[in-house]
Amino acid sequence: MMKCNSRNTKSKIPLLSCRAQPRHLVSHGRIAEFAAGFLRFAPTCVGTSVEMTASGEGKFSISSLALLALLIVLPPSLCRAVEPWQEFAVWPTTDDQEMPAIHGDIAVWQQFVAEFGDYDVYVADIDEPDDALLFVLGEAGDQMNPDVYENVVVWQDSYFGDPDILAADIWRKIKPADFGVLLGEHEQTNPAVSGDVVVWQDNFSGDWDIYAARISDPNNVIEFPIATGKASQTRPAVDGNLIVWQDDRAGNWDIFGYNLTTGRRFRITDNPADQTNPAVSGNTVVWQDNREGNSQIYAVVLNGPPVAYCRTRLPGVLAYNV
Repeated sequence: MMKCNSRNTKSKIPLLSCRAQPRHLVSHGRIAEFAAGFLRFAPTCVGTSVEMTASGEGKFSISSLALLALLIVLPPSLCRAVEPWQEFAVWPTTDDQEMPAIHGDIAVWQQFVAEFGDYDVYVADIDEPDDALLFVLGEAGDQMNPDVYENVVVWQDSYFGDPDILAADIWRKIKPADFGVLLGEHEQTNPAVSGDVVVWQDNFSGDWDIYAARISDPNNVIEFPIATGKASQTRPAVDGNLIVWQDDRAGNWDIFGYNLTTGRRFRITDNPADQTNPAVSGNTVVWQDNREGNSQIYAVVLNGPPVAYCRTRLPGVLAYNV
């Protein structure tokens, strides 16, 4: 593939919309049946203990008995509290493995392959610890900073010299279908993915900005800007309809957000200290915060118009569109 000056050169490999089915299904029918029968004596819950009334007699606690009985019928995978979990190496090697990410049973990481002297992206199914490795996404140059969502893996790729953003559909495990999300000049790094949206930081304009793309059709990847101010915007994260990043437009790092549904940007923090490295899940955002002089983890649960999941764009220009 020839690299050109366009910011949006795509391959023609289709991305499958289907997703891998889980190997094991956990049925809760037996648990529900047991619970219904076990509590047939009209239980009363008080705090964290359970009391039972039988034939008008006095009440007696069955919290220990109930716990023991539930542990008998619960599947082993749900009994980690009484059976210590076992750590295991996902893919043992003497090479350095870094920057892991996971979604479901699929784990990805970058690995410095000493034999070739560069980084590749490894993809593994941790539900198969005896033979976890699925495949390696590796070409000339470095493949780094991977992320995964369902059957899509994204990463930054230096095959053409400077890093670009690539993605692969890993449903076809024998031959993953990879394609370019953004093959452009300058550097595109730190990708993240949720649903059909990929975000990354991009210095195409001379400073770092946040861009995104919809990849539901890899033959027509739709790129659009998220934050392109004169200051630096870096370290993006995405979940659902919310994108967050760190932004130094005020002379220090703050956390900002963008609602993909409403198309609005909004400020999350405005403390004069640095807030960096955000992550988002649903409408909860966490970040590293230096306001007390040492780094601590802060969080906020967002609500109101900035994070509303609207089906149509909100009318007018809102105050939080910064």
